[in-house]
Amino acid sequence: MCGIAGYISIKSNLITDQSFGESLDMMAHRGPDARGVWSDDLAYLGNRRLSIIDLSGGNQPMEDETKRYVITFNGAIYNFKELRTELESQGAKFHTRSDTEVILESFKLFGFSCVNKFNGMFAFAIWDRKKQTLFAARDRIGVKPFYFSHRNSQFTFASEIKSIISMPAQEQKLDWNGFAYYLSFGYIPSPHSIFENMRKLLPGQFLTYSPQLDKLHIETYWSLPSTSDHECTKEEAEAEVLEKLTSATRLRMVGDVPVGTFLSGGLDSSVTTALMCCLTNEEVHTFSIGFQDKGFDESSYARQVSQELGTVHHELSLDAPDTGTLERIICQFDEPLSDRAAVPTYFLSKLAAEHVKVALSGDGADELFGGYDRFFSGSRYLSDSSSPIMSPIWRFMGQHWPNQMRGRSRLLLKSLDGAQRYSFYTQRYTDDPAFSNSYMRVLNPSVQEKIEVSTREYMEKIIEEASGNTSLGQLMFADMRSYLPEQCLVKVDRTSMLASLEVRNPFLDYNLVDYVMGLPTSIRLPSSNIRKELLKDISVGIIPDSVINRPKQGFNVPIGDWMRGPWHDWVSDVLHYVTLSDIFERSPVEKMWQEHVQRKRDWTHLLWMIIVFGVWQQRYLAR
Repeated sequence: MCGIAGYISIKSNLITDQSFGESLDMMAHRGPDARGVWSDDLAYLGNRRLSIIDLSGGNQPMEDETKRYVITFNGAIYNFKELRTELESQGAKFHTRSDTEVILESFKLFGFSCVNKFNGMFAFAIWDRKKQTLFAARDRIGVKPFYFSHRNSQFTFASEIKSIISMPAQEQKLDWNGFAYYLSFGYIPSPHSIFENMRKLLPGQFLTYSPQLDKLHIETYWSLPSTSDHECTKEEAEAEVLEKLTSATRLRMVGDVPVGTFLSGGLDSSVTTALMCCLTNEEVHTFSIGFQDKGFDESSYARQVSQELGTVHHELSLDAPDTGTLERIICQFDEPLSDRAAVPTYFLSKLAAEHVKVALSGDGADELFGGYDRFFSGSRYLSDSSSPIMSPIWRFMGQHWPNQMRGRSRLLLKSLDGAQRYSFYTQRYTDDPAFSNSYMRVLNPSVQEKIEVSTREYMEKIIEEASGNTSLGQLMFADMRSYLPEQCLVKVDRTSMLASLEVRNPFLDYNLVDYVMGLPTSIRLPSSNIRKELLKDISVGIIPDSVINRPKQGFNVPIGDWMRGPWHDWVSDVLHYVTLSDIFERSPVEKMWQEHVQRKRDWTHLLWMIIVFGVWQQRYLAR
């Protein structure tokens, strides 16, 4: 795992070895083991390396034998040994044992289609000195990030935004549409970002850039399956899923450094840990985090599973961190992300990094196998649409409903069709001013005029992509395309990299994802009231029944109590700063804060979104 950066332009005289190196070193946490910079007349490539495979021979940027191609790579190719054998049979010669060189040789032999060969998490860029063209790609699921900017005949890219905005000709101007997406969903979906002229490569995409022509081209090489096309029995599906998950776990244990696993005591991490224990004769180190607030602490479950499986267990009991560390975590994302679990995920990663360099995680199982309550409650929205005749009537009634009477939101929801209802259901603040939770009610009118996007259409369009599936299938597809890559995986990548830890996700092996997403909902979730039923069925005999049958508990964090308690003065200062910037209206923000402090209402979710934005704003826009 690494941090990568690049600057490609006919104006390369605008950047120096020193300034590019300084931009690269802003990601030193992603790669503390080695640093490399390569350049010619048109291109700069840089790499900060966290050494996992071929510790002495895999330094980057790496040139091929002919010195025509140069690569900088972030991630891991799990099937690199098999690919290396295939490449050697066709005449390729290798000088290292690294997966980086396998990518380089694959590109030389297969061209752009090399990405279809890779099973892994990756973001990489290859500069072709002869054709003077850059090729870059991002993995299918979106585990690894790839940010880029293309303006004024300059193309810059990096694993993190902070490196790009420090390069020449970069302006730190707020993208108001990206801001609107953040308020609606708590994250900013690809290809958008919080900055103007800053974009993200989508999962399963590659790009080419020619500085001589100043031409950027983007293509999609893989798409998430949106319909069910596998015909099999439940027993056949269980056997195939277990085989693919076991294989995915085995592949992710590859490396020349110690590998451990996160263990919460829930189904997903317990299965991952159990499979890992079966696949190795060495000690398995597991890591969990709890809270000193016993109402949020679940560490006893992880301890129980560890004892059952015989792992070497490490745990940390977390109380409210100091606000300096908190701001560091928030700003690590370089754009607002309101996932409160980022705080404990960083401390969990920090704990693991004291003992191992790689940790396996259960991320993706909920989205893949149907673990969220919203899939089941939300599917009712899709199947219960308003009639074209009644829809405008319900909306008119809702818009004119007396403020002092309850029922406005129910009437407005009845005016929406299925996809619109679920889109509303997933939004934290909606962009529809008729609803009481519209972000228009807390924004300055001048800001409202700058927003040009309808954020609700983002989720509606994704749901429509899977229109041939069942309601449950559509919603699981939507989460795999939105919430998982745009929030969950972003959270894990940035917080683990801040601790210099590589996190690998067996449930996100694309072979497993392809297979499970192609299964009928009747096999994935045969009962309408049992979450992750298929995964639970294959877990019998692998993990304790008590884990399989225990109700799901999310990674809940006592942020709301910390805001009232040890963080009170800090929160007050941040909210005061936010309301001075003419973005948020002071009165509704102050009212929410007072009601939260006085425990009249729990405004944790919405206040945290504003706080995160305020901390980000102070760091990135106050210059």
